Order: sequence, then C-alpha cells, then structure tokens
Amino acid sequence: MDELISNALKYSRRNPQRRITIGGAVNDGELIYTVADNGVGFDAAKAAQLFTAFTRLHSEPEFEGIGIGLASVKRIVQRHKGRVWANGEVGRGATFHFALPGAHAAAAWAALGRTYLHVPTASVAHLLEGGSGTCAA
Repeated sequence: MDELISNALKYSRRNPQRRITIGGAVNDGELIYTVADNGVGFDAAKAAQLFTAFTRLHSEPEFEGIGIGLASVKRIVQRHKGRVWANGEVGRGATFHFALPGAHAAAAWAALGRTYLHVPTASVAHLLEGGSGTCAA
C-alpha cells in the first residue's frame, strides 16, 4: 500500500490541486483496494508494462525511481492469490487496484506491512473493513 501511495504522491506533485483517494471494498469474496490520483497519468495501452521490473513509462529526469516498486507489489499480491491492475489517462491521473481473496487478505496485509506499509494499524483495520479516505497532500 505504501508503494502505491508513494507513487500517487510522486506522480501528482506537480498538480497544485493534488488529490489522492484511497478506498477499499468487498466484491464477490475479494477485498479490493484502490489508490487513485489526479497526477500525470499514463497511456492506458501500456498499463501491463507498469508491473514489469525495471520498466518505466516516465523518464528518470521527470520522476525519480528505478522501476521496481510496482513489480514488487505485483509479486506480493500474487503470492497471496491476488491480482493487481491499473487504469490511467495521460494528464488526468492513475488508479491502481489490488484484490485479495478473503482467505488470503490477512496474510497479504502482514507481508505488505512488513515491506511497504507505514500507516497506523487503526488505518489498516479501517481499510480492511471497507473504509476509505481522501487527502489533499
């Protein structure tokens, strides 16, 4: 989750009206989490490339990074029988989703927490219960 939030902050930092939305929902036995921003976005035709290690859609001078974060998110989520996907539009922002089967959600959150998650436990519990939140960062 931290990687998705960090990316939302990074890729929306040039927007003076920056908006990041974090949400969670239950659908057909899956826990689905979403992080959306109104940043630079990406070409939707290249969405699958986002989750490939060392592949970047934006140049290093534009945005720092080496292209490993989303690949790591995908690996962790898939290890827990989940899936990850993204929607975006150049100049209009991006939305990243990951879904976990209910039986695997707690273990996946624990793995994400050890590696990426740096938010208070109460916030994680709120999201697991289907809560959502929005912040202007």
